[in-house]
Amino acid sequence: MEATNRIIVNTAVQYARTFIHMLVMLFSTRLVLTAMGESGYGTYSLIGSTVFLIGFITLSLANSTQRFLSYSHGKKDIAVLRSIFSNAFLLHLGIALILVIAMDLLGPYIMGHLSIPAEERDAAAFCYFTVLLMVLLGFVTSPLRALFIARENIVYVSVVEVTDSLLKLLTALSFPYFEVNPLKLYSTATLAISAFNFLAYALYAGICYEECHVPRCKEVSCNQMRQLTGYAL
Repeated sequence: MEATNRIIVNTAVQYARTFIHMLVMLFSTRLVLTAMGESGYGTYSLIGSTVFLIGFITLSLANSTQRFLSYSHGKKDIAVLRSIFSNAFLLHLGIALILVIAMDLLGPYIMGHLSIPAEERDAAAFCYFTVLLMVLLGFVTSPLRALFIARENIVYVSVVEVTDSLLKLLTALSFPYFEVNPLKLYSTATLAISAFNFLAYALYAGICYEECHVPRCKEVSCNQMRQLTGYAL
């Protein structure tokens, strides 16, 4: 596809993705709020916002990864591309593991200082655990998504994100058919959707992009990681 046509297609797809996402989320949020009730929905939002405050780290690293991948892709140096991807993935994974372990250890303290109704404590603890796993998946998905953007494959990124929204809508519609705690159901479903997003990016990239591969220990480059973190900061 020519550069001009690619820009037009990517721009149109992004506008369509934003419109569909907003429309679906407006509808699904109302359904989730009705099914979970003010208490359950408030608990999920409270726990989610507490943990996802660290999301800005993911955004900064993703932008840094995308920048280095885009630059090396323009030079068509596959060896450098593979090195950048490997170190970016390992860096994201390392930071994610450190943060998730720290947040897990701080879990009792955090949960003890959140205003959660007594009857929701068990479900809230389960929700906290699933959100930590979503943080981990979000981190390891980030360099994959950055690879797609560097490759200017915005169409596939948009398809995955719209599918994410539709799956969450399907989850909201399914509440009446399950006799389980709505907070646990929604937490489990959103974790499964996060896993789907990771697999959607990983499988496609692993098949179509040669720089995407399972990182090996011998590919670790402290200098490369310093460059990635330095640009992110």
